[in-house]
Amino acid sequence: MTLAALQRALVVSLLADPWIAEHGAAVVAEDQGDTEAAIDGAMARAGIVAVVVTPGFTVTSHDGDTVAGRADVRAAIYEEPALNRTRAGYCTALQLGERILILSRAWPGATPESLRQEPAGESGVTVTAAISMQIIHDTTE
Repeated sequence: MTLAALQRALVVSLLADPWIAEHGAAVVAEDQGDTEAAIDGAMARAGIVAVVVTPGFTVTSHDGDTVAGRADVRAAIYEEPALNRTRAGYCTALQLGERILILSRAWPGATPESLRQEPAGESGVTVTAAISMQIIHDTTE
């Protein structure tokens, strides 16, 4: 599995969750086309978006073309409270981060690591959920 394929698989898993759907949160993969436009569009529609990124991979073993290791997965959650919290049934960035960590426990090879919220600023609220996943990396996918 490539890191881009992992991002897409996790987005599909998150979008299939009834809680996330009920609360109207958008979820996008960092590798999908114009990420900035996807984030801007989601923020304009709902005021909250989770962006799944894979910023790193650490090799733990390799055998020929097979490379096993730990993929660093981050869900960067951006929220504009003034827009998001006016919707009925909204969830906050922190609540969405907590939900993502709960869901990650069911993903094969995943270990939830941390949840961090940055101080609120002009651009809103940012929360990062960190997850480590054991995967077999294959660049041919």
